[in-house]
Amino acid sequence: MQEFGAFKVLASAFFQGSEKEYADQTEWIRSRIAFLNAAQQSEVKALLDELLSGNYSDDQLHVIWKEGKSCYLFPGKNLRVFLAVVRDAIDF
Repeated sequence: MQEFGAFKVLASAFFQGSEKEYADQTEWIRSRIAFLNAAQQSEVKALLDELLSGNYSDDQLHVIWKEGKSCYLFPGKNLRVFLAVVRDAIDF
């Protein structure tokens, strides 16, 4: 398992209401990714690739997400879908 440092920074950038300033989900996600430098983006993308590889259950993903101190919660498989969208939006 990789380190969670940059992932925690990114996860904490997603908080309730942070999406309201943006026209759509893609713009919102990209604004959160912008908190990271290129090296951190690369780290997060690699971690998300690992987390979404099928080796982690939805429950495990929720535990890891909560470690990032995000107050944005996703029921069930919605977190997996959201993390895939975040991963795909990282284009360092």
